[in-house]
Parts: sequence; C-alpha cells; structure tokens
Amino acid sequence: MQYALRFGLALAALLAGPAPAQAQAPDSLAAIARQLQHYGQQALVEKLYGHLDRPVYAARETMWLKLYTVDGTFHQPLSLSKVAYVEVLNSLHQPVLQAQIALREATGQGALDLPAALPTGRYLVRAYTSWMKNFDPEFYFQTPVTIVNTFAASGPPALPAAAPAAGYEVQFFPEGGQLVQGVPGRVGFRLVDAAGRGQAATGTVRDAQGRVVAQLRTLRAGLGSFDFTPLSAATYTAELQTRAGQKLTQKLPAA
Repeated sequence: MQYALRFGLALAALLAGPAPAQAQAPDSLAAIARQLQHYGQQALVEKLYGHLDRPVYAARETMWLKLYTVDGTFHQPLSLSKVAYVEVLNSLHQPVLQAQIALREATGQGALDLPAALPTGRYLVRAYTSWMKNFDPEFYFQTPVTIVNTFAASGPPALPAAAPAAGYEVQFFPEGGQLVQGVPGRVGFRLVDAAGRGQAATGTVRDAQGRVVAQLRTLRAGLGSFDFTPLSAATYTAELQTRAGQKLTQKLPAA
C-alpha cells in the first residue's frame, strides 16, 4: 500500500511539470517512462506467499513447504530473489530451526526435518528474502504450526491415559508439559491402535456438565491438537469416534 502511494505521488510529480511542446511529447513520455521504471526498481517491494503440507507435525517428521514471490503492490509473480530463508520460531520468537530454499521463476519448495528434541507446543514458520529485510516484516510469509513430541526422553511427557479403550490409546501432550488451571494452552494428542498405528478420529472435549469446550480432529498419523483453558477443580472428558465408527471415551487428567 505504501509503495503504491509513493509510486502514485512520483507519477503525479512527473506529470505536473511544464507541458511539453507537441513535437516533443513522444520524447517526454519516454523520459517519464524511464524515470518511473527506475523508481520502481529502487522502491520495489517483494512479498512471499506459501503453504505447508499440514498444520500439525510430530517431532522427527518432515515439514514440506512451497513458496511464491510476488511484487507487493500488484501481486504479480516476481523473479527478484534467488533464495528464501525459512525459520521455525518458538513461543519466545527464537529460531529453533533454519533452512534456505532456492527460488526459480518466482517459486521454490523444500523440506525441513523436525528434530526429535523439539518440545510440544505452538511454533511460527517464517520465510523471507534478503531484499525483504529492507521493508516491513508484514510482507514475510508467516503461518502457525503445532509440533507434538511423542518421545518422552526428549520432550514433555504425555499426560497419563486413564486406560486404553477398546484396543486404542489416546495420549495427550500439553504445551509446557502439563495443564495449568486458568491458563490457555494448546494440547497435542495422538490416537493409536493396539499395534501403535495412528488412527483417524473426530470428537470433543466436554466438562462435567456436558458442555463442549474443545473440538478434536486428527490430521495425520493419529495426530491432532486443540486449544483449551482448564478451570480450577473442573474435570474433562475426551470423546472420540474413529473412522470405523468405534466410540472412545477418556478422562483428561486434572490440571
């Protein structure tokens, strides 16, 4: 928006000069075009768009992403930069993973292997080019993701399950390692069968009065997440239904 305003002001300033003689009009217009082209090159704003293959991952999985570069004013493909820098930021806005993706003809794609030591929590994937650092970060590509660490030795331990239900087991992985009364947080979860294979399911979390406080849905390999604020002295129950129609009920441990 700022670039469009500056460009418009520059054009107005150029056109506001003394009117050229009719015979000189073609040369004058060519000069104006050259000046506008030069201005555009100096003030060109680059913007990144992108998408991930999914919003929830387990530690040790691979995150795939694709990026597109456009000009920040007209949103047309822009082959200005050759490299995009990708960062995964934790809740303190600190990079925990970094990578570079080559850009060819305004697009690029790549993958990041998520370390086993990443704790369960919410993260922000951010991508930008060197040229973009000259402008407002609002032009960076940014998207939130949830990472669930299912390895007790390297991440927060899973909340203990009340009991396996009908050959299935649900594990909960709260952000920070435990539920805290009155504090909003994200809880990762994983549903597996008796053989340890992830299973698809949907469901809800309800309080003791039967009110729905969160919606559940697995996205891949039995993994999912939900946002949740546990209240003092309250009890909660997760109710899930597998793709095969099996219904599972399991209490969440108290905060």
